[in-house]
Amino acid sequence: MKKILLISLMATSLFVTGCDKSKENGGEYQMENCTNETAFYAGNIVDNTDENSEKIYKLKAMVTDQYLSNCATATDIIFYDNKGNVIQEQCNNTQIQLTKGQTYFIKVKTATSNENFNYELYPINNHVVTPYEINTTTDLSKFDVSNVDGTVMESAEIDYQQRKGGTYLYSNVPESMPSEVLDTILMRHLDLTGECFLTFEHQNNTGFNGLYMGYRITNTEDHDIYVTITNIGYQTSGSWLGEKSWMDYYGVKYDMDTSNFLEDSFEFDGKTWTAMEWFNAYLNFDLNYTPNPIKPITYKIPAGQHMYVIGGTTKDAYQGINVHGTANVPIAARECINGNVKFIITNGKARGDLCVYTDIEKINQPDVKVQFLRPYSTDDTMGGRIGYSPIHGVIDNNPVWTFNDAVRETTLGVYYTNYYADTLKESYEPFEKVENVTAHEVRGTKWFTHLSAQLNHLYTGKDMIDIISQYNGEEIVLSNYIANPAGNIWDYGNWMIEYHDNCTFVNRGNVDRKIKFYMHNGGSLFYIAKDENNNILKAGATLTVCTGRNVPIFEFVVPAHSAKMISMQYVLPANTVGSVEHYIELSVNQ
Repeated sequence: MKKILLISLMATSLFVTGCDKSKENGGEYQMENCTNETAFYAGNIVDNTDENSEKIYKLKAMVTDQYLSNCATATDIIFYDNKGNVIQEQCNNTQIQLTKGQTYFIKVKTATSNENFNYELYPINNHVVTPYEINTTTDLSKFDVSNVDGTVMESAEIDYQQRKGGTYLYSNVPESMPSEVLDTILMRHLDLTGECFLTFEHQNNTGFNGLYMGYRITNTEDHDIYVTITNIGYQTSGSWLGEKSWMDYYGVKYDMDTSNFLEDSFEFDGKTWTAMEWFNAYLNFDLNYTPNPIKPITYKIPAGQHMYVIGGTTKDAYQGINVHGTANVPIAARECINGNVKFIITNGKARGDLCVYTDIEKINQPDVKVQFLRPYSTDDTMGGRIGYSPIHGVIDNNPVWTFNDAVRETTLGVYYTNYYADTLKESYEPFEKVENVTAHEVRGTKWFTHLSAQLNHLYTGKDMIDIISQYNGEEIVLSNYIANPAGNIWDYGNWMIEYHDNCTFVNRGNVDRKIKFYMHNGGSLFYIAKDENNNILKAGATLTVCTGRNVPIFEFVVPAHSAKMISMQYVLPANTVGSVEHYIELSVNQ
């Protein structure tokens, strides 16, 4: 019989700076002989005990829930609170109530020293933990929702902010992989540490049927490091959108309502199609796929050893690590590869290599070629991106709209400041910066993202990230305001990075109001609508070419005299048009 243990702890800090010995340090307790300096996400741990037949870890709960604590080879598992007080011993095959954001210590004991173990700790009810939480200072209780005379219609400022901290890794060069990339490293990153989000999309045009791809983490320290994988999705066949990889990564199913598809036929590629015929023939989107999210897991990697956080092969990985079944997956010729993984490196730094190979021994050679950014043909315009950005993989926006009964039906107003030079030179030298960039104000009822404001003056622009890459062995910055290596001011798109539009609606009227969200682009978007408490209300995929422009992606009601927030979280997948149009309609709830 499973035991039920409820743990109620006072709020405490999420992290501490070290665990060398038990002491108070700035109000944070550090437990003696603790393995990790920074708290792991509460999840599975693959490790071995020390010479004393035990290991101590600091953990942080991801969600408030009952967690299953279990380890088949452990003789005892002891839970401690954030001050080192014993909560419960014999926590094996036990359900334990943990509180989101709180710090705990656990001790795993085995019968013999240096014994391998696989400790399981995961929430029983909350199987879906999306990678990034809502980041806003908006306090709904602070808004004045009382009646007011006259017309109230306050437009919202659109102000995208790239979430600082972490490392965002991205690879899309060469998108169509030729044979010359076989048994090479597409990109290499030294001294990775902390939270990382990697996304990549490529197509196997090497002519080889059955190559492997993987992002390899090598411990370059002289001591153990730990790697935690919290979210992962890997797709090597099927739709070029990679929707299965994103459904696994987020743990949600992206519904696409085909009943909304247009009935009129249209011409495409010299043929006449209905929307449903085109959808089946070209998109190959799996409407019946069941998401397979990972249970967060932490692996120990000794000095000099490596693992793949996504893909790769087990024969060369430390202890044959296979993260969520993504290893040993051969990639057929002509197939698209979509990968997304969020991982955290603690207790040190590591080297990251995105490997493409048929022979792992060639990857292991000291003179293995690292591609990074380079031309793959004589007419290569160098329009792709590969490298990293020193941000988390999410971009935040916190607009607020206020209205009353005097405003009946309308498209809500917006304003924003973007930056561009009014004129560009006829030509630029490679890596030359655009001069005379100035601020411009845009007002209207729509806003536009995912493209350069320099080349598209109605776009917000501030959402666009810079990518740090290498060219001819030198570090360069790929930016919408800097000429690329071919001397082009390029319109880089923000593919495969998460956006959060945390939209607040303040209703100062006596009538309930309906809000309808619209997002359009020439391909598809994957979105999740959440309330202010991070609860998922809806998840879906857009496809304007099949539905037309009259179908909202989400709608809800703002009651009279209330303030409500909806966090619209979305990603522009690879192989789709890099432009997004946004607008929101307000009406009286009938």
